[in-house]
Amino acid sequence: MKKRGQLDLTGIQEGVVSMLSTLSNGLTILGFVVSLLSLGIFILLKNINSVLPRLLGVFTRKPLNFSIY
Repeated sequence: MKKRGQLDLTGIQEGVVSMLSTLSNGLTILGFVVSLLSLGIFILLKNINSVLPRLLGVFTRKPLNFSIY
């Protein structure tokens, strides 16, 4: 028999463990997404001189001569 006010430690421990595993899975997914995003931004910045005029040309429907140094 349990007295009132006594904590059920096994339940709390299981909850903490499941929460931590969920958190670590979430962080892994988040890290993967962030690395993909940063890689995409890096590629975009590397190729911005060739990509940006094309994008602006698509938006304005005419070719633009312009580059970033």
